[in-house]
Amino acid sequence: CLFGLKTADGGEVKVEGRELSLSTPVKAVRDGIAMLPEDRRAHGVALGLSVRENISLASLRRYSRSGMVSRGAENQAVDGLIKELSIKTPHRDALVRELSGGNQQKVAIAKWLSCQSRVYVLDEPTVAVDVGAKVEIYNLLNRLAGEGAAILLLSSDLLELVGVCDRVLVVYRGRLAGSFSGPAMNSDALLAASSGARSNIDGVAA
Repeated sequence: CLFGLKTADGGEVKVEGRELSLSTPVKAVRDGIAMLPEDRRAHGVALGLSVRENISLASLRRYSRSGMVSRGAENQAVDGLIKELSIKTPHRDALVRELSGGNQQKVAIAKWLSCQSRVYVLDEPTVAVDVGAKVEIYNLLNRLAGEGAAILLLSSDLLELVGVCDRVLVVYRGRLAGSFSGPAMNSDALLAASSGARSNIDGVAA
């Protein structure tokens, strides 16, 4: 719903005070929303395309005029993101399928950085990546948040949520079971809420 893939039954989405009509993914991208799906190989990257093509795929308008892509501008932007995210690739035109899982994930993130997105919806962004890549992704998320981006992180890793998030909402059987921040946010409390053993809405235990 946040990315325009499905229509919400109700509610509203606002970014910087402006209500959005998220009817399609194309419109969501133009409104500054990025989505990193859980299954990166199936939905996050195009394995048969190069690193360059994947990174610039959603932002070609930035490098195009009258329907023609400026390869120089595209390469400059892509090289900058490869360096910024420490993507380990032989060169920008290497196929993404040749990279490790962690580097594929960083390519998927770079695609949205290239769009200069304002809201990042990240579904299990560190699943099946090594410890070094995890740390680099966490550092990137901290930097994006420090620059004013909004980050919605979906994760089943409770320690990850406690270590990365400012606020955690727990959903149990389709309903909000807990809202945690500050000292109340710890892995035991999140586990209790996520298993239905205890609810905590806006800091009030029930």
